[in-house]
Amino acid sequence: MKKYSSLLILFFACACSNSQQTSSVNKLDKNQTDLLLQKAIEFPSNTQLSIAIIKNGEVSFSGLKNIKGTVLWVSNHKNIFEIGSITKVFTSTLLAKLVLDNTLQLTDTIDQYIETPLKDNAKISFVQLANHTSGLPRLPTNLDPTTPPKNPYIDYGEEKLKSYLSNELRLSERPLSTYAYSNIGTGLLGYVVTEIEGISYESLIQQEIFLKYHMDNSTTDQLKAKNIIKGLDAEGNEYPIGILPHW
Repeated sequence: MKKYSSLLILFFACACSNSQQTSSVNKLDKNQTDLLLQKAIEFPSNTQLSIAIIKNGEVSFSGLKNIKGTVLWVSNHKNIFEIGSITKVFTSTLLAKLVLDNTLQLTDTIDQYIETPLKDNAKISFVQLANHTSGLPRLPTNLDPTTPPKNPYIDYGEEKLKSYLSNELRLSERPLSTYAYSNIGTGLLGYVVTEIEGISYESLIQQEIFLKYHMDNSTTDQLKAKNIIKGLDAEGNEYPIGILPHW
């Protein structure tokens, strides 16, 4: 069985569609155009935006790029963007399918579905992982945030996750009443879902979401993605393709 190899899953999404495609620049009114230009000029240099307008079944595209404070209209809807934590929605969608299929209930605890023992016999439900009320921290305590500096998650795979769950797991005192955004929580949810389904995360997301909704240019596999737009860190600095500074 191919495991969920890393808690950091990069999704590469393209704005392509099977519907008729045209340029949407001439379909934007003045207020829309002014708003887009106003917002785009506030972004760091080399930032790109890709906009799709869907009307009466027709899809039209326009793109913007900020180059040192000058905003240009560009054609970039066939390029690939890393979409970061939006991918948490996909993981929850996979969970929803399992619930609708009566494979599990949201109130079930994950220890019923994985072999790895949880420290102090902790009880964490699926719904808690999905809505960030599990009591888990934002990041696992056995994650080294300094090596490598641009991508501390690259080597955080199944073995480190299991070690964290069994040896370092600690929940906040009142998890059910407190919302706390948790990357490790969503990563754990994705891992448990793949354990239940018995296939890799990439295969599962392709099968259950991308193929169904004709998202032909979306993937978690960087090697399959072409024309990738480089991302920016929180300070607006470019970071290498395939690396995200945050979960």
